[in-house]
This record gives sequence, structure tokens and C-alpha cells, in this order.
Amino acid sequence: MSRIKIQYSIELDELEPEVKRLFNKIIEAHSHLSNFNIDREMLTVGVLEEIDAARQELAKLDALYTDIGAITQSYLTYKAQEAAYHQAQRMHNESAFEE
Repeated sequence: MSRIKIQYSIELDELEPEVKRLFNKIIEAHSHLSNFNIDREMLTVGVLEEIDAARQELAKLDALYTDIGAITQSYLTYKAQEAAYHQAQRMHNESAFEE
């Protein structure tokens, strides 16, 4: 299955619930992957198919982790820019007050 990259905007107060939603998808996938039964014959076509499915699932997990990392990085950049803006405003107001 091919992946495409999309970009969309959400309200700031929706950001954390969105990240939690993505993490829940990761947790569900991890629990599915951890249910692999090794108490059976391993050198079979069925096991090979499960390995392939697990590898595909891991690729999806990697993409989710990448998405969450990008969202978090974007948020932290926003907060740093917001703090810098407020600091510049304070400095401007202080210098205007001194004149």
C-alpha cells in the first residue's frame, strides 16, 4: 500500500487529542505484533506470511512515529516562536516606556 503525505490545520486545543489518537493506533498495533506465537513449528508458509504482515505493520508504525515526531517538532517550534515574539514585545514596550 502506498502512502501519501497530507498536511492540514487543526485548532491548537485539538492537537494533543490528535497525538493521543495516533499513539493509540501505535499501541494497538504493538499489541497485535506482540501476540506472535513461537510455541509452534516456525519454518512454515504461514509463519512466513505472518512475518511479512508484521514487517508491513512495522512500516506503518514507523510512519506513525514519524508523523507524531513532526507534529511535536512543529508544536515546539510554534511555542518557541511565540515566546520569542512575546519577549520582543516586552523589550519594545520597555524601551518605549524609558523614552
